[in-house]
Amino acid sequence: MSTELQRAVRTLWQKCNPQMSEDALDIYFSEIYSPTNIETEKRGEEVVACAQMLERKMTFAGTPIPVGYLTGLQLDPSLAKKEKEELLGSMLTRHHQRLEKSGAMYSIVVPTDDTYRQLLETCGYVTCSHVFGAEVKVPEGFELDSKITITEEMEWGRDLWIFYAQNGGSHDFELCLTEDDFFAMIERHDLEDGRVLVARRHGKIAGIALVKREGKPLKSGKPSTKTFRVNFTFVLTVEDHILPGFEQKALEIFSDCHELVITGGCPAKGFKNARPHAMVRIISADRFLNFIARRLPGLQLTIGVQGDKDIPENNKAYRLRSGRCYVSEDMPDSIVGPGGIPSMLLAGQLVLVPEI
Repeated sequence: MSTELQRAVRTLWQKCNPQMSEDALDIYFSEIYSPTNIETEKRGEEVVACAQMLERKMTFAGTPIPVGYLTGLQLDPSLAKKEKEELLGSMLTRHHQRLEKSGAMYSIVVPTDDTYRQLLETCGYVTCSHVFGAEVKVPEGFELDSKITITEEMEWGRDLWIFYAQNGGSHDFELCLTEDDFFAMIERHDLEDGRVLVARRHGKIAGIALVKREGKPLKSGKPSTKTFRVNFTFVLTVEDHILPGFEQKALEIFSDCHELVITGGCPAKGFKNARPHAMVRIISADRFLNFIARRLPGLQLTIGVQGDKDIPENNKAYRLRSGRCYVSEDMPDSIVGPGGIPSMLLAGQLVLVPEI
């Protein structure tokens, strides 16, 4: 991205997010934004829309597959809703077509709010995962193994990334972070006054947790300004014994909190107070369903895709039998839009998609 264009995109970000600090913007533009992955729309000389599609891996049924991750979506708030839909659709068409050529199977996005979620629905995206905060408690009488130390760390060395690379990103249905993604997540967490906890056994990292103090949700859905809780937004350990130690340490740091929650993925609408999280749409139905047929040879499925204007080659009928995917032009009774197939196969899973 040229310096001039980057400056114009940053101006749009500031207009869309007046509460965002310069430090937060620096994280996005130094760690996440890439000249080759961003699309923009202009009105005259002014950038009024931008979106980036990162090429990432996501584990699916135990196998890493290529996917796209849509991030950095910003639309000028002064635009009318119809114009926002048109600009978003134009940018995403280019992104989707590029992803199809690069071999991606589907694209995934975590909308920043319900307004963007509704706009993405007009482009074929369907909600495929939910998250909720599960309350946890330190077991009564718990004592941490004397060989393990847990510290709050203000500086983050590359050993944290090495630990993640060796132990994270390998759960089923988990988006795999790059090194830049990983440190950007920690840096944003720090800007939100979050804390980074690291557990070590004999000096070797055995766990990482990101925790922050937040107002307890009121009946209105807004956070309380009087009562607080500790939220674990990310946890990765190699020993079950470490998690209660993290919980204990978090309560020491945030002494005015008496409640602990861990925010994690859950099946769609599977838990009370679960909220919509990631959305998905197909990039190559043929490539994806051939992969599914090989990985799940017992699955029988007959389905058609219609309405994919970005990648018309997807608009066909697909039949999975005995580990193979058969394609035809004769549409069955069961027909879905571009987001239907991947959302159907992801919705019942614990999908782990961090916000990049």
